Amino acid sequence: MRQDSRAQRFPNPEHASLFSKVFDVNRPEEASWFDPVLLRDNPVFVDPFLLDLTNEPEFRGASREVFEHFKLLYRAVAHNPQADVEKRLEFPEVAETCLGYTKIGTSGSGSGHDRASDMRHAIGRAIEAGLKSPEHFEEISL
Repeated sequence: MRQDSRAQRFPNPEHASLFSKVFDVNRPEEASWFDPVLLRDNPVFVDPFLLDLTNEPEFRGASREVFEHFKLLYRAVAHNPQADVEKRLEFPEVAETCLGYTKIGTSGSGSGHDRASDMRHAIGRAIEAGLKSPEHFEEISL
């Protein structure tokens, strides 16, 4: 049985997805630079909780709008536990921002159906636990 040479070189799948490995970037070991895993978001990405700290006029009130979106969906599920809100919990990457990146370009996956389903279930669990009206995202454990 023939072994996959990529599997032999990269027993850890995340190691195989390091920027330096995917794009064959050679760097001296003593060099200090960011070598992200292309399979995961990292702290360099936009954090919606920090939107209120920006001075950019385009983002003023953005965190409030984002939270109002979640509150609307939360209320819908609280009113009807069978409410179909998953599609409105999917957030694809906005291609023009190039914030998402992959091995083949800047079209990251955003949060798709699986993440939307997880968020939907978290909302349901929060309601079952008695949280009537969340004041912060963290309370919902999205």
